[in-house]
Amino acid sequence: MTQWSVPTLIAVFAGFGLAIVLVVPYVAVTYRKRGELGMFRAIAAPAFLVYAFALVTYTLMPIPQIDAAYCVTHRKLRHPELNPLQFLSDMHQFNTDLLHNPALRQVLFNVAFFVPWGVLMRRLFGRSIGFAILSGFAMSLLIETTQLTGVWFLMRCPYRLFDTGDLLSNTVGAVLGAALAFRLRRRIRRPAGEPRPGRPGRRLRGM
Repeated sequence: MTQWSVPTLIAVFAGFGLAIVLVVPYVAVTYRKRGELGMFRAIAAPAFLVYAFALVTYTLMPIPQIDAAYCVTHRKLRHPELNPLQFLSDMHQFNTDLLHNPALRQVLFNVAFFVPWGVLMRRLFGRSIGFAILSGFAMSLLIETTQLTGVWFLMRCPYRLFDTGDLLSNTVGAVLGAALAFRLRRRIRRPAGEPRPGRPGRRLRGM
């Protein structure tokens, strides 16, 4: 099991576990507000919970054994990386092609990691493109600050680097997600207060 397997498993099980707990009140509120559940919302809501847990687990785990010796040997983590394009220099340190370059792959992962943020803010929560982008930047800044402060001073010292490159790539991911959600074909819905036909299937789901 790799170092990324544990965060993935935690995110999936915790997200779907919370979804199971919240399924009844979620269905009740959705039917009362919209008169229908909707396939997209039924899939996107638990996906958002899994994604939210993934944001936490992937940015904080794995947690190393942090002691005085660790803090001394990783003293450079106390100093933020303020050059958002530092990854371009890092790429030259690896004698590999672009597809296998660890520095580039990390940037691409950071971009892809925040694409769902832009999509979910637009399609699930119905927020504007500007809100999706700014909130993605704010969430990335919160994550980087959490890493810089050693999980808000709960740890003896930072064990992850505050990197403005990550801040940039995460925000780019939110931009791409918001743009992707904007281009997705939208389903036309009736106003929330307009009554829906009381079909047998809808009544059964409501019960």
